[in-house]
Amino acid sequence: FVLFIESRPELGYAPLKAQSYMYSYSLESLRDIADNIRDDVEEVGSGYYLNETLSKLFELIYNGYPDSEEDILKYSSEESLHDMFVIVPLKAHIFDPEYTKMITNAKLRNCVMLRIIDLMSLTRNDGQRNSRRGRISYANLGINQLGSVYEALLSYRGFIAEHTLYEVKRASDSFNELDVGYFVREEELDQYTEDERVRYERGENRGKLRSYNKGTFIYRLAGREREKSASYYTKEVLTRCLVKYALKELLEGKSADEILSLTVCEPAMGSAAFLNEAINQLAEAYLDKKQKELGEVISYEDRFTELQKVKMYIADRNVYGIDLNPVAVELAEVSLWLNTIFEGGYVPWFGTQLVCGNSLIGARRQCYHVNHLTATATGVSWYENAPERVPLGTKRKPQTQVYHFLLGDPGMSNYTDRVIKSLEPDKVKNIKKWNKEFNSPYNNDDLVTLLRLSSVIDDLWEAQINLRKEVHEKTKDSLSVYGLEDHCTDSHTTIRQKDKILSEQYKSEEMTNAGPYARLKFAMDYWCALWFWPIDKEELLPSRSEFLFDMSLILEGTFASVNIGNDIKGGQISFLPTEKEQIAMDIVGTYGNNSIVDIPQLRKKYPRLNLAYEIAEKNHFMHWELEFADLFAERGGFDLIVGNPPWIKIEWNEQSVLSDSHPMFTVKNLTATQTTQNREAALKHYNTRSVYMNEYQLISGEQAFLNAIQNYNDLRGQQTNLFKCFLPQSWMFNSDAGVSAFIHPDGVYDDPNGDELRKILYPRLRRHYQFVNEKLLFEEVGHPTVFSLNIYGAPRSLKKDKFHSVSNLFDPIAIDECYEKAIGEAEGIKNARGEWSIKGHPDRVLYYGEQELLILAALSGGDVVPTAAKLLALQTKQLLETVRCFAESSYTLRDIDIYMSEMWHETYAQNDRTILRNTIFPSMSNEMICSGPHIAVGNPLFKTPRSICEQKGDYDCIDLSSINSDYIARTNYTIAISAAEYSNRNPEVYGKKYYCHPKLVARKMLNLKQERTLNVAILPEKYGHINGLVGVVFSNMRDFYICAASWSSIPFDYYVKVMGKSNFNFAAASGFPVLKTKYDGELILRGLLLNALTSNFQTIYRKGLQFSTKELCWSKDDTRLKNHLISSEWSYNVPLRTDYERRQALVEIDVLTAMGIGMTLSQLKDIYRLQFAIAQQYEIDTWYDSNGRIVFTNNRSLTNVGFDRSTWENSIKGAPAGKKFYRTITDDTMPGGPIERTIEYVAPFDRCDREQDYETAWAFFEEKYGKQGS
Repeated sequence: FVLFIESRPELGYAPLKAQSYMYSYSLESLRDIADNIRDDVEEVGSGYYLNETLSKLFELIYNGYPDSEEDILKYSSEESLHDMFVIVPLKAHIFDPEYTKMITNAKLRNCVMLRIIDLMSLTRNDGQRNSRRGRISYANLGINQLGSVYEALLSYRGFIAEHTLYEVKRASDSFNELDVGYFVREEELDQYTEDERVRYERGENRGKLRSYNKGTFIYRLAGREREKSASYYTKEVLTRCLVKYALKELLEGKSADEILSLTVCEPAMGSAAFLNEAINQLAEAYLDKKQKELGEVISYEDRFTELQKVKMYIADRNVYGIDLNPVAVELAEVSLWLNTIFEGGYVPWFGTQLVCGNSLIGARRQCYHVNHLTATATGVSWYENAPERVPLGTKRKPQTQVYHFLLGDPGMSNYTDRVIKSLEPDKVKNIKKWNKEFNSPYNNDDLVTLLRLSSVIDDLWEAQINLRKEVHEKTKDSLSVYGLEDHCTDSHTTIRQKDKILSEQYKSEEMTNAGPYARLKFAMDYWCALWFWPIDKEELLPSRSEFLFDMSLILEGTFASVNIGNDIKGGQISFLPTEKEQIAMDIVGTYGNNSIVDIPQLRKKYPRLNLAYEIAEKNHFMHWELEFADLFAERGGFDLIVGNPPWIKIEWNEQSVLSDSHPMFTVKNLTATQTTQNREAALKHYNTRSVYMNEYQLISGEQAFLNAIQNYNDLRGQQTNLFKCFLPQSWMFNSDAGVSAFIHPDGVYDDPNGDELRKILYPRLRRHYQFVNEKLLFEEVGHPTVFSLNIYGAPRSLKKDKFHSVSNLFDPIAIDECYEKAIGEAEGIKNARGEWSIKGHPDRVLYYGEQELLILAALSGGDVVPTAAKLLALQTKQLLETVRCFAESSYTLRDIDIYMSEMWHETYAQNDRTILRNTIFPSMSNEMICSGPHIAVGNPLFKTPRSICEQKGDYDCIDLSSINSDYIARTNYTIAISAAEYSNRNPEVYGKKYYCHPKLVARKMLNLKQERTLNVAILPEKYGHINGLVGVVFSNMRDFYICAASWSSIPFDYYVKVMGKSNFNFAAASGFPVLKTKYDGELILRGLLLNALTSNFQTIYRKGLQFSTKELCWSKDDTRLKNHLISSEWSYNVPLRTDYERRQALVEIDVLTAMGIGMTLSQLKDIYRLQFAIAQQYEIDTWYDSNGRIVFTNNRSLTNVGFDRSTWENSIKGAPAGKKFYRTITDDTMPGGPIERTIEYVAPFDRCDREQDYETAWAFFEEKYGKQGS
């Protein structure tokens, strides 16, 4: 912080112009001293000069100098005093010795301080020879950069080694000091292989095991905490973009004064990056608007100060934040202050605005009708239905509504893990029994108590609103800004005084009678604690009557309301009082008959309440309408809720927990049996068992709470990912016209179980900007990660209103360009240079209303309503019309009779000895078992495994012109059982065994970013396959042949890409049109000639001819393409074998398929140009010789095809016609190999233009068959 303010003298907090300060006290001077003594550190290293100087500087900053206002005014006016300086006191938490006792009391030697100053002052040593470390310029560091440092710190933890420790890692990982660290004792080292041990890579210890002596302070990334928080630092470009477009929705039509009153909340705050960005943009918007309203222009000299004042005003009055990490709250406070600081400004106080809490877990102002509480029928009980919200400012129905946090839920302490139950069987059974009894229907006496307590809560909530207003009045600071005179009375309270008001008057800490905030919070915390109750404290779980009694103690401080001793006030008690009666007597004895709630005393005397309090302290439950009661009462909620919530699915991961103390659970890939054995040994250690149980209780409690209908009804049936929970939460806590804006994964738009969420999401959605992380905007997650910037508002009708959507973004700069004047055509996913396109265009903005969503809904089939449709990643608005072609298909795969199978699971089939890993050439077709790489688009003989096939790249392309007529590629698997047993293990389909059918197979994995996503080919009878392929058997053979051809087309591949599926299955293919058009014969013929490559396909070929045309007429005139009649019998010369003619057949299949499903030529060209970037890259640089053979290609999948680039460009490219070139290769793709083979290439060499070929083919088939629809 000092480095920051010293780098900005204009703020007025560091008098750098005074030489006495500059050279005697400043941190800058300490940097100079550090430079001078670095070489003499052994002589001065044991002293404390640097520490003492720094301590004096902190004291001067906090107390000011001189240390009285009278002296400050006196010395400030005496400008003639030589080298006098004045420091205005900064009474902030960061310098308050009461808040920094550990730092204040610590005495660090010069040698340690030197290291600290170096680390804070100098750039890192890059390890390069002769490189020098430079000084870090804090003047060039913005708040966002400092925030990134703050947020990084939240994921680290430090500990002191109690023994000499050695570092270990996964064998496949390279060591990185910034990664999660795992440490073991010396005696445990023998459990780890050499690859799992970490050694020093440089320096005097190079080659030695990386060790840490006893007493060493180790500070490393905390893996489990990082996984649990999933808090990824948001780069400034994304923060700025999200806030900008959120404010476009929020600020429309608002005056300057209305802008200045807008409230902002960041519910997963971190270092407050989004709050700071919102403050910045709101301040700019206010000043711009106010100047227009006043007809004035602020001078350049004054604008910075005026802007900072407005920022300070907004931060101090209108900004709120929540974070689960208490350190994050402190860092956010500093970050907000640094962003808004100005000369002469006060230190803002955020005591009632920044809260440490879990935004997702807490009680709400919601109620159930009493009818639900007594119901016994299934589906009617309260916990099977969502409660009704009672907003602050409205009244609960006093006779019929009960607050939900007075009631139970079956999810409370519902511990079901098999291991946990084996560790504590009796206790888990007792908890299960308690849960059943606690959630049984309520009786009439219960209802009386519940309604009474609800009435008490009503009164306390009203008192809480007034209490917050009172605290605000006692702590506010007056600040006038440009265009607005602040007439409020300044409280003239210091930060310490404000903290005391917050602690004593607001939170009632250590007070004998709790105020409304403390009472309500304890009651709500108690209810939340029941979801997380420790298994080893199950005996303290309250019965229902005990719980209601406890609630009365907390809320009222009396016992009469729970009907447990109506005559105690008159002194009449039973001879042997019950526990509750004894508690009531104790209260009367201590406080008389007054309503007193002494929380410290309740905790001290009653273990159950103390445990509930401790659970709440540990979990930081957050009750929004309690913490910000006045805001909800006055404004209905926040005007802007913004942020990047955690992207994490709540799951119990025992390996992660156990690896904290036993790294082998992460370092080694343990089998299930090994995990069980090592778990048993690990859990014998008390500390490990304690952490294990506590962590399970936490995860289980979070899962149950977030899955409970009464808490998150809108997410019913979905997997619990934290970011999803923030959506309905923010919509609930927005003001009526409020906006929420989040960066989150895009899964909500295509989740198969997300229909109900989308129904309420789309009417609220205003803007959706989808990104692919190829440029690592989030460095912590991989390149393929898809996320989006999403702006939500109040629900509206999609019949007349539409939301904006832009997909396939790689940089936020493109969004702005999407709303500017169009220049040229919209680019595809990649530009002409093969780079990810960051160029925007108005055509990239799709506007979705009910009609557009209806098109998307039709793709899913069934009864999907428009507002539940899955959103597609369409590059331009024109592509929506191409999707319509699929949506309007009247005959699809779901309408015909097919059988789909993965056949042999690669692992399970080996385990049950059906197949055996063995790479050989089969002698017969019934021995062939295909894998994914065997096939490509329209090619069942794309690649063959090498003789030693261990990696996914150990395959070679097959030269179709050099194979013999009965060729069968190598297989990686052989049949391990008898032919009869093999047949028995095949299911019967349409009257015969699955493997006896011809099959259309597709690679199971759908890689949306490869040249082609949908790779399909025909496999002949008797061929088998593993689950890397998905096979489809058709009951109608005509459907089989037309699908084999059309599924090989660009239009079908495009459909798969935009649907975004990662696996080929019925769900991915069910919407495929099954063509019945005048072009079918042409399509089927080309599909046959591409696939029927060997004699094994002769039956397929012969049967397919009945559905095909009998003559092959190419649409393109080229000597490499021969028109001819089709033979009725298969022979070696029948199929298409050259690269050129196979490419042309696929081009014509694209055109015929597009015509068949109703696309236009323009739409076909659009989908190719916009969605098939890699295919375009390959097309541009693939060259053919005069015989149709590829002479050079940049296609990475075509291994060993053509010359290498150097030879091509330096010796071959541009050769005259007729010149021949030869390439000798070692070919091991056929039996009897490897053999040496020479391939001839004949010039001239040329490339193809797919879009031009589309135009030619389109015109040809239109002339032959007439225009579409004719």
